[in-house]
Amino acid sequence: MEDFFWFVGLFEGEGCIAIDKSDRNRPSLEISMQDRDIMERVSKLLDHNIRSRTPNGRNVRGESYKEIHKVRIAGHKAKKVIQAIYPYMSKRRQEKMREALEAWKPKTTYREGYTPKPKKEIDIPLLSI
Repeated sequence: MEDFFWFVGLFEGEGCIAIDKSDRNRPSLEISMQDRDIMERVSKLLDHNIRSRTPNGRNVRGESYKEIHKVRIAGHKAKKVIQAIYPYMSKRRQEKMREALEAWKPKTTYREGYTPKPKKEIDIPLLSI
């Protein structure tokens, strides 16, 4: 439970809830920061990879920007995490989570002749604690 509540606190302060309008309004959750060790812990808890990049250019002091690390989940995985952490979020975050879930239009139809793969259970270490 310690990891779960650590994540809840981190997400409350650093997380981002978004709606991917280019993909049926899929909900997504994202955390990004410069601290690689924290992002590695998030990556393990969400069972998702870290994406890192260094922005081009220089900051106002003329120094190169530092590397930024990001973990982003979307779709059904994001939905499961939202449902788990929702009661612990601030009112503002809860409202954004509600908007994201209500806007989502999961795919329900397929082209003729296409058979969708059977859905496997989504395993998220954060929620197994």
